[in-house]
Amino acid sequence: MRECRQCGFPRKFARFFDWRGDGTIISTDRLHSHTQIAFLEAGELENVFENLSHSIGLSVDPFLVKAYRNIGKTIFSNTSLRHLKRLPNNGYFRPQWLARAFLKTVSSDVAGLGDGLVNLDSFGAGREAVVRFRNPCLNALLAGSSAAIYESIEDTEYASVDFSVKDGDLVVRLAHSADSRTEPNVEGRFYLEPTQPVKGPVKYERCPTCYSPVLASLMFYWDVTRGVILNRASGDREVIVAVQAVNALLRELETELGESIPRLIYWQQKFLTREHLKSIAVDDASRFWNSYLRDLALRGLGYPLTFSRDDSSVFVDIINAHNQVLYAAKIAGALEAVTGIATEIDWERRESSHGTYSIRTANDT
Repeated sequence: MRECRQCGFPRKFARFFDWRGDGTIISTDRLHSHTQIAFLEAGELENVFENLSHSIGLSVDPFLVKAYRNIGKTIFSNTSLRHLKRLPNNGYFRPQWLARAFLKTVSSDVAGLGDGLVNLDSFGAGREAVVRFRNPCLNALLAGSSAAIYESIEDTEYASVDFSVKDGDLVVRLAHSADSRTEPNVEGRFYLEPTQPVKGPVKYERCPTCYSPVLASLMFYWDVTRGVILNRASGDREVIVAVQAVNALLRELETELGESIPRLIYWQQKFLTREHLKSIAVDDASRFWNSYLRDLALRGLGYPLTFSRDDSSVFVDIINAHNQVLYAAKIAGALEAVTGIATEIDWERRESSHGTYSIRTANDT
């Protein structure tokens, strides 16, 4: 992947990623046209889902696969893969080498998003396919996306999907199924909300050559040979996600598993954030919060319209957070790390595009 000669940021993403003043990042490339994206710690998101599974006593993986197979059909509908389904569905017109060539056209995008390296192990037109990911993360989501691609190019309503990890690789087996699991109002449930960027106060020092934020080139490192994005400071793995897809995914979990899901996800994310930050010494609270909020903005997670605080509480009014529940949990986890005291949240407004809430320590509620 070619890099900016001035700052080292990948030139492809410098061209397509637009860091906005409201703490969002808008991708305008051919794969995610005008999509709001965000950098998330892969391990943290995996832990949120794993802990959620433990809390409810049921693996959420099937729901993640189901959600992303529907979301993925929207995301991948504008890629070159859509042209493959125009060919007659047999081995003569769709040989394995052609399917592998089509998948290769998006493999660099998959690697660039931090999802690992994707290859096609085998393909039989109208029958089955086996997809392999090296250095995978968020396995259930990758399996769901693979099913979305397969169902789109094979023009089938439903494909069986089975995935497992073998020698560190994620192996996804997809096959045509006689079971057509069409569901009512799927489009209504898995819609991707439009992006609504607004003006904001966040300003970045920009590279004079590629115009990317200098801090972004200092924070993120792309190891494209492995399909991995690393945080230079922490060494943690990062992954680029479509914000609308994350919101649709969490909305589907709530629909399937009940209204308690947002509360459980909030507590899981708050705990992980607190544990991540608790070793940080906070000598100057104002300096900490300014740095913390700008770090969230650099990742595309949003930036508050209003943020006020005292020693034991914060008030937040924010538009375009990557997800209102996850963002609020990150603020609450930070407050607990700073004070060492458990917190409670009081929501005044919780909508997908607008959140207003107060978070206070337990001795101040």
